[in-house]
Amino acid sequence: MGAVSLAAYGQTCAVMGDGTLSCWGMNDSGELGRGTFSEAQFGAAPVIAQTSTGTTTFTGAAAVSVAAETTCALTTAGDVFCWGSDQFDQLGGGPVSAKPVQIVGLSAQATQVAVANSYACALVVGGTIECWGSEGALGDGIVSPPIPCGNGFSGTSVRAMPISVAVDTSPFMQPLGH
Repeated sequence: MGAVSLAAYGQTCAVMGDGTLSCWGMNDSGELGRGTFSEAQFGAAPVIAQTSTGTTTFTGAAAVSVAAETTCALTTAGDVFCWGSDQFDQLGGGPVSAKPVQIVGLSAQATQVAVANSYACALVVGGTIECWGSEGALGDGIVSPPIPCGNGFSGTSVRAMPISVAVDTSPFMQPLGH
């Protein structure tokens, strides 16, 4: 099956028509989701998921977002999984992982996901944007699990457009929530 969605940064990931993910490129922090930490790996290969019975191919992907050393995927069930660097709690506070980690604490099922260098956000059912990760980027001054962000943006005006986050975290960027 061919790709239906694509995201690229130092790594590139594609959602395939059968709901699997394939990634290639940089992999210093496990951002390819192959279960390993290594140099760049060129040539598409499936993302590996950890299950209660071992490992299997990650399935059910609807969308993917990538940033420096972190990858997040949205499933058709509305769950969000992230892997790679957790330096700023982009994986929801767990350790660095070369396999998908489910983000817990979202108030509802996600409809979109976007990841930046130090935080990630999801648009959830009902129109709320919830973010997790680095202090400052969330506007709350602490590293945190998913919290509502964006000065109360909600409703149809948010749902009408895809969400995205800025990768540049320079002082000239206005953080979410401000």
